[in-house]
Amino acid sequence: CHLRPGYLADSDHPTPRAVFRYFRDTGTDALAVLLLSLSDQRATKGPLTTALSRTRHEKIVKALIRRLFKNKQEKKKARLLNGHDIMARFKLPASELIGSVLSELEEAQAIGKLKNKADAFKLAAKVIKLKK
Repeated sequence: CHLRPGYLADSDHPTPRAVFRYFRDTGTDALAVLLLSLSDQRATKGPLTTALSRTRHEKIVKALIRRLFKNKQEKKKARLLNGHDIMARFKLPASELIGSVLSELEEAQAIGKLKNKADAFKLAAKVIKLKK
């Protein structure tokens, strides 16, 4: 888990999806994981540890820390759809599928891919079709 910021640093600009997933997966430990990652990277020696790799890693960690505190200040967006909306529209029973659809919708909304309920229902239909 603490290696993940390093993987993000391997690309010049991590995607919004990758950043969202980092924060989703690390939850309340996000800051601790970032600091551990930074200290681990600093303690590493060898041919792959260059000034450039350190600089890139530090840049990503700083950007993620800024994003973390910005996220804490922003009000969490209300879900466009809930499980009952999905079950009613697609005539589905409560199941793990509904949870999967909600997770996909949450991610898409967080990275700006969904603007309204119509967009959310379209994506829900695609996810249901793929996972059924």
